[in-house]
Amino acid sequence: MGVALVSVAPFYLGSSRRGQFLFGYANLEEEKIDQGVRRLAQILDVEI
Repeated sequence: MGVALVSVAPFYLGSSRRGQFLFGYANLEEEKIDQGVRRLAQILDVEI
């Protein structure tokens, strides 16, 4: 169980833009997702 960070490049038919990714977190409880989003916001220094 955990979070996956995956490049979106394989999902494009042509070339993709840089810096795009998907978070995979479907197997986590809502509380854990909330905690993770808050931690990421702290790292990125943004308000949620």
